[in-house]
Amino acid sequence: MNDLKKKSRAICILGMHRSGTSAITRAINLLSVYLGEEKDIFPALDYNPEGLWERIDINGLQERLLAAIKRTWDTTVPLSAGWQNAPDVRPFRDEIIALIKNNFSGIPLWAWKDPRSTIFIDLWKDVLSELGIELSVVFAVRNPLDVARSLQKRDGFSLDKGFGIWFNYNISALRAIKNIPTVFVSYDLFLEDWERELRRIGEELGIAWPLDDAVLRDKMNSFVRRDLRHSASTGEDLKEAGAPLPVRELYALLQRLLSGEPLNSWANNAAVERLWDSFYSYGSFYRQSMTELWERKETLRLRDRQLAEKDRLLGQKDKQLAEKDGQLIEKDGQLIDRDRQSFERDRQLVEKDSQLAEKDRELAVRGQKIADAERRLADREQRLRQIEEEIAREGMLVEESDKRKDEVIRRQEEELQARLNEVLAAKAETAQSRDAWEEERRIYERRIADFLHSWSWKITAPLRAVLGMLLRQKR
Repeated sequence: MNDLKKKSRAICILGMHRSGTSAITRAINLLSVYLGEEKDIFPALDYNPEGLWERIDINGLQERLLAAIKRTWDTTVPLSAGWQNAPDVRPFRDEIIALIKNNFSGIPLWAWKDPRSTIFIDLWKDVLSELGIELSVVFAVRNPLDVARSLQKRDGFSLDKGFGIWFNYNISALRAIKNIPTVFVSYDLFLEDWERELRRIGEELGIAWPLDDAVLRDKMNSFVRRDLRHSASTGEDLKEAGAPLPVRELYALLQRLLSGEPLNSWANNAAVERLWDSFYSYGSFYRQSMTELWERKETLRLRDRQLAEKDRLLGQKDKQLAEKDGQLIEKDGQLIDRDRQSFERDRQLVEKDSQLAEKDRELAVRGQKIADAERRLADREQRLRQIEEEIAREGMLVEESDKRKDEVIRRQEEELQARLNEVLAAKAETAQSRDAWEEERRIYERRIADFLHSWSWKITAPLRAVLGMLLRQKR
């Protein structure tokens, strides 16, 4: 705590939503005022592309604080007197103390911005005072008609509701910061001439302008653009739009503060108290209704969260079912692939079976041919055996026949020789019989020649040749 007292000074950028607090906060940050690390800051959003420049932890804390006191950021009813000291708020006071010690201890000059702080500034003021931290305020002001139109476009609120939220935020803040150094800044003038307004802020808060401001100018010129302002209404426009009188009076008071009048002047202080008293008194008419409305809305939000959780669970189940369907489809695909592969294998097997059957048929044909060949060979071998047997028999017959013929010839020759001898004998006996013998001899020689030239002798010639060959092979 002592370290915070010695070294820390805080700046709070207050202002109603859609009043330019983001642009002003970034400008102050570029004057070397610490907001936090990049991870601590909200990223840009669609409705605020240049960035919110709010701390995530402070925004979350104040959202929870709103829920604890049964309010929402768009409340149009002032908080109860002394709300910051209620038992339900005490844990948030301790949480703010811890947040400051953990994130800003030892930081000479730091700042924070969250439009919700505009209605919670009493709590922050008390905590910072307890910690001994000097507090200054930069108060962003914008025509309530422009704010209401912006909320109408972004959130669908009616202009009357927009006026009510704007009034609640601004009157609550003005009443709380009476004794705090405050610089009032017009959003419209800031967009018109950011350098003049930022120099004024720096001078009033004691923040030095950088000696080399090239980087500052480059970033500010790209960050702050006139096209960020979509409307710039006047007091007359506000009246013509039907804004309630208290809204117009409060805006007129803010205009005077922008011109340099002190907030603590008797007239301005009296105006704030009068507007606050009326607002607070009339607000009591609606406080219970707003609480009941908040509870109903909270019940609906709880149901919405439950439905959202159910939807999430259903979504998970749908996702799981989709994943299972995908798995089933994948398995079906795998089965189809397997069936296709099986079909292909079956087709290949059928083709192989057909090929094997064809080969079997070819083998059967070949076997039949071989069997026929073997049968023919056997027939041929049997025929050869028969031929050999016939040849053998015929050879024996030829041999026997030759023997018989040789015997016959021999006997005939013997008979002829005997006859010849007889003839010779007879010739010797008688010369007269010579002619007869010669004639007889010629007859016998002719008979022998006829025999040798006979058909039976010739037809047996091949057999005699085969027989002679077989006899030679045997030898």
